[in-house]
Amino acid sequence: MKKQFKNMILYTLGHSVSALGSIIYSFAIGLYVLNTTGSGLKFAITLLVSFLPSMLMTPFAGVFADRFDKKKIVVSMDMLNGLLFIAFFVFIFTFEMSILSVYITAFLTNVITAFFSIAFEAAKPQLVYKEHLQKLNAISQLIHAGTAIVGPILGGFVYVLMDIKTFILFNGLSFLLSAVTEMFIDFKFAGDTEVSKEPLKFKQVLGSLNEGFHYIINQKVIMSSYVFFVGINVLMSLAVQVPLPYILNNHLNIGAKAYGIIFSFLPIGMIAGALIVGLVTKNINSKKLFIIISFAAGILTIVMGLPYFIPGLTGTKVMIYIFFAALLFAFGMMISLIDVPFSTLIQVETDEKFLGRVWGILIPMIKVINPLGYILAGFLLEFVNPYLIPLISGAIFTILLLIKTVTTQEETLKKAA
Repeated sequence: MKKQFKNMILYTLGHSVSALGSIIYSFAIGLYVLNTTGSGLKFAITLLVSFLPSMLMTPFAGVFADRFDKKKIVVSMDMLNGLLFIAFFVFIFTFEMSILSVYITAFLTNVITAFFSIAFEAAKPQLVYKEHLQKLNAISQLIHAGTAIVGPILGGFVYVLMDIKTFILFNGLSFLLSAVTEMFIDFKFAGDTEVSKEPLKFKQVLGSLNEGFHYIINQKVIMSSYVFFVGINVLMSLAVQVPLPYILNNHLNIGAKAYGIIFSFLPIGMIAGALIVGLVTKNINSKKLFIIISFAAGILTIVMGLPYFIPGLTGTKVMIYIFFAALLFAFGMMISLIDVPFSTLIQVETDEKFLGRVWGILIPMIKVINPLGYILAGFLLEFVNPYLIPLISGAIFTILLLIKTVTTQEETLKKAA
């Protein structure tokens, strides 16, 4: 038990340093590009080179995680990130920082991080006993939510108080520190997987990916849970993440400070959800929990659109704060209450030799859906009242979910008969 506790502490330290360093750097470098160039397009390209490599490389990272030593991948990727930022510091200390150098660094660090993240995710069942997997996933969610709150704040301070060159060096050293802590994690504590010593050819990579894809399709438990997970992601991207900022800024004109306070309740809710997820899953199994959370998400999305019919709900600034902060807190809780059990379910139900590929395939499939929701929501905002988007989307989602639930119950009763 001491070694398991040590693994959890070292995982928390290593993952926290990497995650916090990444989010602070992304925030600070985004501000640098925006303030230096004044170009929204160049800022958007910075975001694009941060997003695309991760999405494109994640499936290949899954193949590597299944085939090679996960500890070596995790430690070497953090070391590579550290050396990349130190090299970047030397470059900009010798020459001037250019936008092209920022793009190249952002691209490379996100490729490296894709391999790091998938290997660490696939290694979780080896770090702790099966009964403690959910606790480890809850810690991961706490790190994610905590860095979402602290990261932008620290990023703002870094940008104002610290020279960007100094911070790049500091970021490189933090990645190396993270790699050192990960060296002491026992990646074979609760089991081990076969490691290949043969060189990997591109044809084998494609074959391995195809094998992983077929494995996922044939796993009914994984696929049915994935449908609920994706459904909520689509609902959030279409009906919440785009319309809500538009409602708060363009319709209610609450100002940047109030907007920041209200949106901070989303990660706060995620932290609350991660803290109580163990108690919730003791009394409700994953399948029932996914259904309950899905219905709750649909209803809350409908509620978000109610001020269109009942303006008094957001009649004063205080009521705006309470109404939307409460909604975002609830959404944050629901994200954790579905994310943590979903991750645990995948880890428990998946054969360990496929775990890297399962994550490597599922994560991009989730990531690619969100931008489609953003685009559709942005298009709809040009033509309809923003309150109607969550109202109608939530109603359609809830009705479809109800039909699906009733149909599934009928099929179960027929089989039982």
